[in-house]
Amino acid sequence: MKKPADKKEIPLENISDIETKKLAEKALKEIKEEGEIFISSAPGRVNLIGEHTDYNLGLVMPMAINLRTVIVGRKTKNGKIKIISINKNEEKEVDSDKITPQKNWADYFLGPIYLMQKRYKLKIEGLEMIVNSSIPMGGGLSSSASCEISTIKLISAMFNLKIPPKEVAVLGRKAENEFVGVPCGIMDQMASVFGKENKSMLVNCKNLKVEYIDLPENWSFLVCDSGVKHSLGSSEYSKRKAECEEALRILRKNFGVESLSSANIKMLEKIKDIMPEKIFKRAKFVIEENQRVKEAKKYIKEKNKEKIFKLFLESQLGLKNLYEVSCREIDILIEIAWSFKNIIGARMTGGGFGGNIIAIVEKGKEKEFSDYIKEEYRTKTGIETSVRVVKPSSGAWAIKLT
Repeated sequence: MKKPADKKEIPLENISDIETKKLAEKALKEIKEEGEIFISSAPGRVNLIGEHTDYNLGLVMPMAINLRTVIVGRKTKNGKIKIISINKNEEKEVDSDKITPQKNWADYFLGPIYLMQKRYKLKIEGLEMIVNSSIPMGGGLSSSASCEISTIKLISAMFNLKIPPKEVAVLGRKAENEFVGVPCGIMDQMASVFGKENKSMLVNCKNLKVEYIDLPENWSFLVCDSGVKHSLGSSEYSKRKAECEEALRILRKNFGVESLSSANIKMLEKIKDIMPEKIFKRAKFVIEENQRVKEAKKYIKEKNKEKIFKLFLESQLGLKNLYEVSCREIDILIEIAWSFKNIIGARMTGGGFGGNIIAIVEKGKEKEFSDYIKEEYRTKTGIETSVRVVKPSSGAWAIKLT
């Protein structure tokens, strides 16, 4: 029987990120044996604007946030992969040489491991992984991508793999598409990998180019939870993707475009009569949303609050009326946010069907906004909303602790 590891010897003082350190301290208590210990940390994200454009090879503007998924792990030799979730108070265990989808939360960790085994010919004799996250699941803040990216970073550190950042993001998306079974785009994984403090990212989802945008110092970013949870594996998300593919098929046949995001409104109007109304609405939203991302870059740089408010408003109305991924609770929450006197912009963030909204307010008005939206939302729906101030944060990393 090996003696328990001495927790005092684990040098967390070298980790400057407060959120990671807090999550890691709890996870480390679950390590019962000696040996090399590794840690990885990956952020969630909020998408400022550019919704449902990523899987249409368009532009998105996410920012990584200071809510993170931390994994503390070590190699074992028992032929098992054990994953302990502190958040769920559950553990899952599978044979390391027979990884298959479990159809539960463990797939977001097992999927990347399975793909890395195949791609890099890894011989994994066994793993123990303890997961702790401050990202709410199903809230549209990219908890799934942070799990995938944190796993890839951890395994890379354990096996000394030098995987280029873009490949890390592509691998994370591949795990979600093929192992988990969610047909997502690549925005969430790119945001988790490439995040930078005090900056948002303009990501071109066709060529994966990243441009960083400085955010105004006097803007504060808050996420407000509608209290309605979604599952992106639901049929509605897959339906939207299929509808976009149908719109692209018609546009490509008539104009030769390679993606919805490379089409324009003039093209769409010319074929309106031969396109089903629902398909037309989906395509119209994507084309207009892609243009809004380009405009948002300009207006953020100019610190133009009026123009940003208008863009966020148009984006939300498009999500509600054209893409039809909003819901009653989100609509109410958004309308309350819009009525706040110091609001700069507000819209839903994430895939839709519930989750969170992102609100930008003037710095110093965070508490006033939080109190206002909580009281109004409770009065109108009977639901308590949680409000978090989030900050643009650094991307994923992993190191050997001992």
